[in-house]
Amino acid sequence: MEHHVATGHHLTLVFAEFAEYLVGKNIDPEQILPEAIALRAQATRSDYLHRLPGHLGDRVHILKTGDISIIGSEDGCSYAMSEGRKYYLRETLNRLEPNLDPDIFIRIHRGYLVNVDFIRVLDRWPGGKFLVTIEDVTRKKLATSRTGAERLRKVLGLARPARA
Repeated sequence: MEHHVATGHHLTLVFAEFAEYLVGKNIDPEQILPEAIALRAQATRSDYLHRLPGHLGDRVHILKTGDISIIGSEDGCSYAMSEGRKYYLRETLNRLEPNLDPDIFIRIHRGYLVNVDFIRVLDRWPGGKFLVTIEDVTRKKLATSRTGAERLRKVLGLARPARA
């Protein structure tokens, strides 16, 4: 049996046709809208990477993206932190970022993508920035850029502090 993964554009067309079908059957599409939105979100998530190959010595480890706390770059090499270990990646941050779920992996600085599920503390820093504490074995602290702080505010639903 062959399975097909629908793209976001294809799903939009399918939902539009389905809504027309429901109206033709005298069913209000808004009655089932929450379920349809949840299904669409679930289907579009399949477009994102769920695993990454991480290199450690002569071995290649298959890392679940949900287990990765940080994807970073230093000295021209990209790496993923998972369970306290640093695994080297073949792709750059710029090539990885569009393939990762933007609600989970946030670019907080040009050198870091952070899995929001591992963020535990945000300390305010001057200029509207944050110092982010990652809740994993390393308890690493990373400084955001101003743009990264804005992205975090948006994804985490934080209001910008009032000016004194």
